[in-house]
Amino acid sequence: MTPYHPPTEGRHGRLRLDFNENTVGCSPRVLEAIREATADEVATYPEYSGILRTVAWTLGLDPDQVLVTNGIDDAIRTIYLTYLGPDDTLLLPSPTFALFDVDAQVMGARIERVPYRPGTLAFPLDEVLSRLSAPPAPRILVVVNPNNPTGTAIGRADVERLLRAAARVGTLVLLDEAYHEFAGLDLLDLVHRHHNLLVLRTFSKAYGLAGLRIGVVAGPARAVADVRKVLSPYGVNTLAVRALAAALRDEAHVRRYVQQVGRGRIVLQRGLDRLGLDWRVSRANFLLVRFGAEAGRVLDALRDEGVLVRDRSADPLTRGCLRLGIGTPAQSRRLLAALRRVFRDRALLFDLDGVLVDVSASYRTAVARTVEALGGGRPSFEDIHRVKNEEAPPDDWALTRAILLARGVDVPLARVRRVFQRFYLGDRDHAGLRELERWLWPRAVLARLARRFPLGIVTARPRAEALWTLRRFGAEHLFRVVVAREDVGPARLKPDPQGLLLAQRRLGTRLAAYVGDSTSDMRAAVAAGHWAVGCVTPGADPEAHDRRMREAGADEVGRRVEEVATLLEWGRR
Repeated sequence: MTPYHPPTEGRHGRLRLDFNENTVGCSPRVLEAIREATADEVATYPEYSGILRTVAWTLGLDPDQVLVTNGIDDAIRTIYLTYLGPDDTLLLPSPTFALFDVDAQVMGARIERVPYRPGTLAFPLDEVLSRLSAPPAPRILVVVNPNNPTGTAIGRADVERLLRAAARVGTLVLLDEAYHEFAGLDLLDLVHRHHNLLVLRTFSKAYGLAGLRIGVVAGPARAVADVRKVLSPYGVNTLAVRALAAALRDEAHVRRYVQQVGRGRIVLQRGLDRLGLDWRVSRANFLLVRFGAEAGRVLDALRDEGVLVRDRSADPLTRGCLRLGIGTPAQSRRLLAALRRVFRDRALLFDLDGVLVDVSASYRTAVARTVEALGGGRPSFEDIHRVKNEEAPPDDWALTRAILLARGVDVPLARVRRVFQRFYLGDRDHAGLRELERWLWPRAVLARLARRFPLGIVTARPRAEALWTLRRFGAEHLFRVVVAREDVGPARLKPDPQGLLLAQRRLGTRLAAYVGDSTSDMRAAVAAGHWAVGCVTPGADPEAHDRRMREAGADEVGRRVEEVATLLEWGRR
């Protein structure tokens, strides 16, 4: 089974935006109630009739329609024990709260995951309805509303459509409303009209009782009675019962906190916009934000800044995303300030060929002439770009040999290199093609970037050739580091990330962006955990080149130097 590994250690003293907890704490009345507990109470098994009446009255239900549990985690497992067997199917819109999946694996049930809608991350209503109409019927359908980690919600009418469709085939709907206070959603009254509904509530989020572990199962009396048979008789401890009773007497504390989160949301959204970050609209107390390949590095850097957020990059639909909890406006400003410090601590790394220098008349022409001289005919530049991006050879010598092999000509790499270098470097009788190279970037733009970020180059060129080119164009002083093929060796050239990681270590920054023009460049950046910025090679088909680099993992692609410069200068302000 897939283990659940919540990062719960070492969190005290930091800004806790990783578990969607209350970030200001519980009501003062809760602490007072705990302090007033007597030794006799602690020595006695807890009694639940009083708290069940209080919870039921608060929720507008009868006492026989509610159960208190040791958090939602306990509720999920108890409901599964009641209804879900090894031969049953759980229908699970995904991604969602991990324990719905983990506990179903413990039960040995079959799990059918229905993905949320790509892009919008909206609830897959049509897909779920379609599955409910196809036998065999699932035993349980899980609906998390608003959903964690997407933050997206489903409305009352659509939930009722699901309930009716599920009732027709005997499916129980498990509705998790852990974040309903922040969304302004309350579908609890549906338990009066739908016999196949159980609703989960928690006091860990808006109420600030996560450390005491207390939740609620609500539903029709008959279903609640079934779950009660399986529920541990003393799962909720005496102090939690005392705390919950006090918390329910101070609803004003919860309302104030929810209002603070609403204001904190506005602050965070506006700040993320200014940082140029892509975030998803959320009805919960968190935002899902895309950081691309560098999500893991941003996560670690924020922890160094004393701010905890949650990594959600493992799921295909949320790849490259972190989940940022929303607290008070002041806490959102603290998070944004930490992000700005992290992004300022970034190196900008560049490939040389096709990025800083137009090599269509030098390296690309040397490739074409070498293939022709060795009997492979004259390839077009588009042929060269296609092989470069589809096969991702580590350098132009390997690229040339790959084109020859595709044309049925097998020539040793050493011979390919000798012929290639004669064209590129020239000899006593002919000027080398490198004399035809053209510098692409305005030096004023690079100088402006160099004042804000340390700049470096990672190239497959031999060092002497790279430095010769930089000196020729008067750009050597702009780059603090040049990592060439000798620094990593032929076996560790891109798409291996070794060169990019070496450059970042030498520059001493927490983050790095890599600007490249090939799929191997983008794969190297992703592997290094860097911001992968693609640019379209001069002479290449812009549409095809853009598409290939995005498929290889590019976070952004600029089709002109000006677009790439804008991304680097303003994309992370």
